[in-house]
Amino acid sequence: MSDSTFVVTNQLLCTLIELTDKRLLPHLEEISLTAGQILYESGAEITDV
Repeated sequence: MSDSTFVVTNQLLCTLIELTDKRLLPHLEEISLTAGQILYESGAEITDV
């Protein structure tokens, strides 16, 4: 994941960022995509988001 530093003054957004960091981030995987790359064909089962 890319490291971005920014200031959040909205308490709700701040809480969501903290929750994301603690619970979601360990389960994320960074992938590289190219312009125009097809992620899913129409009608295909979606297995990742």
